[in-house]
Amino acid sequence: MGRIITFPVPTISAINGHAFGAGFMLALCTDVRLMRADRGFCCANELAIGMRIPDEELALFRHKLSGSAFFDTVQLARRWSAPEAVAAGFVAEALPLEDLLAGAQKRAEALAPLGANRELFGSSKERIFGEAPSINQPHGAAHLLRSRAH
Repeated sequence: MGRIITFPVPTISAINGHAFGAGFMLALCTDVRLMRADRGFCCANELAIGMRIPDEELALFRHKLSGSAFFDTVQLARRWSAPEAVAAGFVAEALPLEDLLAGAQKRAEALAPLGANRELFGSSKERIFGEAPSINQPHGAAHLLRSRAH
């Protein structure tokens, strides 16, 4: 996931069902998220099932979610439907299942020119999520994702 968050081309998730725990984390590592409108939830359910949320995941959520969405996600184990996730700002669009893949492909085609200069696009992501800024300091998501002992 540390590689995905700083991958040097635009990345897109098409969430076609539930994205819980690491699935939600993976989706948040991409640049743009589209979600099936009628079914499925995004959720960090660790607290609800008696588990501690790993520091890497917590740092990622803190960076990618608004303050209120972060609290609801990590402390209240909120299950976000697609319309709620769009309203919260961490999913770009909710689409019917039959339009989800085509919508993701259309978004990818629109963003593809940004990845033509991989060095520039990658260095921009590094500045946001990588080597220099707080996201990659010892408690930042990219650093923690890259450095996690497996």
